[in-house]
Amino acid sequence: VPTPVPTPVPTLSPTPDRYLLATTGRCQGYIQSAEECQRAAAQVGRQFSAATSFSHSSYPPGCWTYSQRSLYYSPTTPVTGGADCGVHSTECVCKMSGGIPVPVPTPVPTPQYLLVTTGRCQGYIQSAEECQRAAAQVGRQFSAARSWSHLLYPPGCWTYGQSSLWYSPTTSVTGGGNCGDHRTECVCKTFGGSPTPLPTPVPTPAPTPVPTPVPTPVPTLSPTPDRYLLATTGRCQGYIQSAEECRRAAALLGRQFSAAMSFSHSSYPPGCWTYSQRSLYYSPTTSVTGGADCGVHSTECVCKMSGGIPVPIPTPVPTPQYLLVTTGRCQGYIQSAE
Repeated sequence: VPTPVPTPVPTLSPTPDRYLLATTGRCQGYIQSAEECQRAAAQVGRQFSAATSFSHSSYPPGCWTYSQRSLYYSPTTPVTGGADCGVHSTECVCKMSGGIPVPVPTPVPTPQYLLVTTGRCQGYIQSAEECQRAAAQVGRQFSAARSWSHLLYPPGCWTYGQSSLWYSPTTSVTGGGNCGDHRTECVCKTFGGSPTPLPTPVPTPAPTPVPTPVPTPVPTLSPTPDRYLLATTGRCQGYIQSAEECRRAAALLGRQFSAAMSFSHSSYPPGCWTYSQRSLYYSPTTSVTGGADCGVHSTECVCKMSGGIPVPIPTPVPTPQYLLVTTGRCQGYIQSAE
């Protein structure tokens, strides 16, 4: 009886590469050519624009996009250099054949502190020691950490009537009063840093006398709408420049606009301000480099936050690392509302 011939085991075809849009950290697998970037564009539902050499490392290496637009490929940026995904609203196109990209933790910037007299902090101080460090930065004395018997005062680090700072260790950051209640000022945690200006693409030199087409210019991003903040100490980094802007800020802060008046002395702040929590005034003749500091004579300055005062971000940073994904499915899903 002849021996049956065994059925050959079929050779498995290699799994085709898959691509993922990532908005934080760095890719474990970067795209290595403009052709691969063009193939990935079709898979992630974007258009491919061009391969362009950038003159600095403010953008990610490999294949990337910004503000959900067309894809660019950076042939001269090494995969060990360049910026992280998410910088300047970029998204990296990561190759999943090397595994789902693990984000590299971004170093926590140095905190800054700001006295706020309305609303709530986005970032609260978490200890008496931090409240004491903040006191030196905002020009106040630190008094003590004390457990209050009611919820009329804000959580975290605060002051009353422009006096010394107190820290409330037992008040939850989701409870307590708002900044400004009962003449209080909250010491809110912010993080410094101004965005790097967008680079101008450097055209690739022409290898022949035929002129190289000029690369598509990077469009200017639309500016973020201005936000305003009441400050009771120091000086604004961005001052309001007109009575009309002061009137708009009044509506956003829940105050009334009074008038534009030229004051005969420099005892009041420049720009848009109020005193004793009343209506807003605009000083058209006071230079932004002159006038008094915020808080003098019970004044509050209306500062423009687009002029450099950073928007507070939530703290503390949790231990797990998370990734924003805009295509495909997660390999690891979050398991609870907490």
